[in-house]
Amino acid sequence: MSQFDPKSFGKVAVLFGGSSAEREVSLMSGTGVLDLVELKRDGFARCFIALHGRHGEDGTVQGALELLGVPYTGSGVMASSVAMDKVMTKRLWQADGLPTPRYVRLAFDQQSREQVRAVPDVLGLPLIVKPPREGSSIGVTKVRGYSEMQDAVALSAKYDPDVLCEEFIEGDEVTCAVLGSGLDAVALPVVRIAAPEGAYDYQNKYFTDDVKYHCPAGLPDALEQEIRHLA
Repeated sequence: MSQFDPKSFGKVAVLFGGSSAEREVSLMSGTGVLDLVELKRDGFARCFIALHGRHGEDGTVQGALELLGVPYTGSGVMASSVAMDKVMTKRLWQADGLPTPRYVRLAFDQQSREQVRAVPDVLGLPLIVKPPREGSSIGVTKVRGYSEMQDAVALSAKYDPDVLCEEFIEGDEVTCAVLGSGLDAVALPVVRIAAPEGAYDYQNKYFTDDVKYHCPAGLPDALEQEIRHLA
C-alpha cells in the first residue's frame, strides 16, 4: 500500500452508537477510534463510520453522506444496502455462480409449526437460524434437533420478521477484507478465526479474549489465493 499523510484527511467525524441491536458494539468501536484521534465539533472533512447494524451499515448513513458530499469509510450505498440483507446477498452470489450454503427463507407469514419443522428435511442437521438483516451474530442459533427449531425461529424473529435458515458448513472460519473498489480493489491476507468450541458468537466476538485471530492463516497457498479471489 502507498504511503499517505494522515493530516491530508482533514478533520474526521466518527459516527457511532445508532439505534440498531448492535448499538453496544458500535459504541465500543467508536470509542476505540476516538482514543486514537482528536476531533473538533464541526468543520469535518470526512467521516469514519463505526456504526453497526441497521441505519449504520445498510446504506442509510452512506446515502446521507453522499448527498452531503462527505467522504466516508467502508462500502458505498448499494454494497452496504445489499450486504446488510443476507438473503439478497445470497441471491446475487447464486446468480453469479458463487458458492454459498443452501438456505430456506421463512417470511413472516411462513412460520407455522409445520413450515418450521419442515426446514431440517431440506437442509439437514445441524443448521443455522438467524435474522437476515442483523449482524454480530445477534439472534443466531445453531440447531441440532427438530425440537430446537421453533425456539430458534422465535428468537430470530425478535430482530427481523423474516428468518434465514442455512445449511451448516463444518470447517475453519476465515475472513478476508477488501480495500478499494473495481480494478483498484485489493484483497488483504486471509485471517483464520479460532473461537472456543467453534462458537464465534456475540459474546466471544466482543467480550472475551478467548478468540484467536491467525494471520498468516496457515492455510495452503492455493486455498488462500482462492479465498482472496472470491473476496
